[in-house]
Parts: sequence; structure tokens; C-alpha cells
Amino acid sequence: MKQTTSPVRRVIFDAVLLISIFLLPWWIVMVIGMVGVIVFGGFYEFIVAGVFLDLLYLPIEGGHVRFFASGVFFIAFLLVYWIRTRIRS
Repeated sequence: MKQTTSPVRRVIFDAVLLISIFLLPWWIVMVIGMVGVIVFGGFYEFIVAGVFLDLLYLPIEGGHVRFFASGVFFIAFLLVYWIRTRIRS
């Protein structure tokens, strides 16, 4: 059974995720994004949030940005998406 979600709910969830980037610690943003992956399936905004966190808060060392949060969020996305497909199949 395929779960359908409203596009309005997704936009509201995107707004919550964006606001949480500015107000909450990175690990809470990651939990919010993981909930988005569970609820919406292909919630690629989660990975974009990781890139945004890196660009905002990580220092530039030697002219390069280290993408720590992006990597962690990408791995979390893959893990949650894999678990989601195993549970719902």
C-alpha cells in the first residue's frame, strides 16, 4: 500500500527543517531529516540540509570546506531509506 502525502505537508516540513538549521544543534536537525525520510520517502532535502549546515557553520581550512555534516546526513539518508524499504515491502 503506497502512502500518499500532501505537497503542502512537505513544504511545511521543509520550512521546519530550514528553520531548525538556524536554531537547533546539527544532531536534532539530523533527527528531523530522518523523520522526513521515513514520512516522505525520497526526502532529498535532507542531504541539501547537510550541505547547508557545512557551508554555514564549518570553518574553511586551507581554502577548502570540509563536508562533515553532508557525509553524515548522506549516510543517515541511505540507512533510513534502506530500513524504510525493508519495513514497507
